[in-house]
Formats: sequence, structure tokens, C-alpha cells
Amino acid sequence: MKKYNYDLGIIGGMGPEATAEIFQRIISKTKADEDQDHMRICVLNNANIPDRTKFILEEGENPLPYLKKAVKQLLKLKVKSFIIACNTAHYFVDELDYNHHKITFYSIVDETVEHINRRYSGYPICLLATNGTIKTKVYSKRLDELSIKQISLNETKQEKIMSAINMTKAGFPKQEIIKTLEEVMSQINIQEEKCLFVLGCTELSLYRTELSKKYRVIDAMDILIDKVITANNYQSK
Repeated sequence: MKKYNYDLGIIGGMGPEATAEIFQRIISKTKADEDQDHMRICVLNNANIPDRTKFILEEGENPLPYLKKAVKQLLKLKVKSFIIACNTAHYFVDELDYNHHKITFYSIVDETVEHINRRYSGYPICLLATNGTIKTKVYSKRLDELSIKQISLNETKQEKIMSAINMTKAGFPKQEIIKTLEEVMSQINIQEEKCLFVLGCTELSLYRTELSKKYRVIDAMDILIDKVITANNYQSK
């Protein structure tokens, strides 16, 4: 009998399309010749988890109890490790009760910042993320510790990024959303030619391919996926 039923648990639903994307990317980036070569994954797609940004901005219900419940569900399912398919939700990680259990958490924030420090420490970083992620400084605190230059968006530009995220959740046409993002990115690119854009929201990860054709982009979702594949002793393509 195996000690663990699943190699990886995904706490998702924040939002559902981004959760499906991270699951699909894990499959497509895993080197496999047959079904049994793939990772055993459990996806908790709980779309009822309250909006993280609304709570941080004091406009909504606290998502923490829902996230704690999700961790308990993963423990019951005997999951070896887990990730959270939402950058903003990482603000609550320190309050999740998992440290004394034999379950490993892989942080999208930690893995992305470490990747930047290894490969892009000389580049100014422009984080594209929710208002909640920006306000709680889950990325910027870590980047500051490493003395990595950051480019902050003004209120108007940040509103456009937030609009693109909300449009994604609402199912707007993809090209319309990309146009909104590029309105911001093109202006920043003129100011900082070496700028590295970090897709720090799993909704924005959906536009990685298109945006990377014009801009220097790294996707936090991709970095996390590479980590969980190798950490769970599978092979990446």
C-alpha cells in the first residue's frame, strides 16, 4: 500500500480556468510514454473560495477558512505535496495549518523570486498582478530583500491590469484582454527597455504565449510547474 495516494494536490477554483491551465501544463510538460509515467494529481476546484483581493481591500469575506479546509481535505486524501493556483492567496499561507503534517508546500512566489534572482537579477522587474498581491507585497518584499529593482505601476495602469484579470474571469474575448495588457506593457517597455514582466496572476498566465512574442516575459505558473515536476521525481520535457 502506497504511503501517499497523490503526489500533488492543487487548491484551485481561483479561478477555474486558471486551475485547468495549471493542471493541463503539468501534464503537457511531463515526459511520459504512458499513463503511468504521469504525476498523480488531485484538483480541488472550489470556486466558492471568496475573492482574495476583495478581502485584502476590506470589501469581502475572509478566504482563509476555506483555504484551511482545503488543506485538511488534501491531508485526508493522503497528498504528498500541494500548490495553490492563485498568487494572491499566498498572502494567507503562513496561517495555513500544514507545517506539522507530512505534506510539502511549493510556493509560486518563492520559486519565482528565486528564479529571477538566479537568472534575471540585473533586470528591472515589473509585476503584473492583482491589487491584492500588490498591496500585500508578497512579491515585492522578497525582491527588496535581494535588492532587485522593481517598476511600480501607477493607479491608472494598475486598474487596466486588474480589468484584464476581471475580464478573464468574466469570459471576455482573449484578444480584447491582450490589447488591454499591451496598453500597459508597451508604455513600460518604452521607459525601461530591459524590463522583465512577471505574470504574477494565474489568470494572466493564460496569455503567456502571445505576450512573450513582443515582451520579455516570465510566467510564475511555468516556474512553479517545473519545480513540482522535478521535486516529485518526474521528468520535465
